[in-house]
Amino acid sequence: MGLDEFDRIKKYFRPLASIERGSLNLLDDAAVLPVDDASKIVISTDALVEGIHFFGEEEVDLIAQKSLRTNLSDMAAMGATPWVYTLSLSLGPVIKGTLDQWLTSFVKGLKKDQDKYDVGLVGGDTVTGSGPTMISITILGRADPRGVITRNGASVYDDIYVSGTIGDSAAGLKIIKEPVNYLADSDQLYLKCRYYLPNPRVKLGQALVGIASAAMDISDGLIQDLGHLCSASSLGAIVNWPMLPLSKGVEQLLHKKTIPTSLIVNGGDDYELLFTAPKRLRTKVEAIAKASDVVVTRIGHMINGSGVSLLDKTDRLINSIGTGFKHD
Repeated sequence: MGLDEFDRIKKYFRPLASIERGSLNLLDDAAVLPVDDASKIVISTDALVEGIHFFGEEEVDLIAQKSLRTNLSDMAAMGATPWVYTLSLSLGPVIKGTLDQWLTSFVKGLKKDQDKYDVGLVGGDTVTGSGPTMISITILGRADPRGVITRNGASVYDDIYVSGTIGDSAAGLKIIKEPVNYLADSDQLYLKCRYYLPNPRVKLGQALVGIASAAMDISDGLIQDLGHLCSASSLGAIVNWPMLPLSKGVEQLLHKKTIPTSLIVNGGDDYELLFTAPKRLRTKVEAIAKASDVVVTRIGHMINGSGVSLLDKTDRLINSIGTGFKHD
């Protein structure tokens, strides 16, 4: 079995990274580049590949929005303000309609979110080929003058929080592939939309600067991504399953045993914020969540040690939860 995404980065690309120039050793959601003594630029790249991150049969404007929003989520995780982006587009055969129609819809989706999040396109490249379509965006944001939120700042006993609800995207993908008839139409639509169109928590991330001790976005599953945060902070984590915020649709799917617990914590594509903060700041975290109009839930705490332990309602370890999404 070959190396996964993270092992490839560690083996081949981390030796090339310049910590002095702001790479953060390729351990964070973005790099932080100093412009002068008073300002820094936060930069991140993310790629979506047809057949892995999207089907190709979706509405094209949604594909465009998802490709931009996954990058916006990286800005949110660092507490940065999105500014501009570049786009590299490798176009494979179009499934529906003509290439002109595809591009018209794609641009429509980008324009919608450019206006929503106040970002602009400043360059890029386009090519056509016989392979699957690949969308790669590099986004640049402005760092908060107070600093950025990285993954390595957590301390023992810090609370662990997540925004929104967990597992919706994975559940949405499940019912897209394997339809069910017992969920209400509204719940099915909600879960599918959570897969097609993530909701980057940009305002929440900005508000957490100076409050959160560590943060990242959840793209590869709660357990795997929290494991990355633990590794960066040289700590372990306890997560309480009963405390995890779940949507009505996910709860029903779990009750009917259509999906397992492991899918909720490992499914990926949540694009919610995962962060830690000292216990003494609980009131401030609650106030920030309310002001940002985002539900934030405390799900556990950091401990000495390593790795992530998921506990049931009796505080017993839940085994066989597997690992997160792999971009292989």
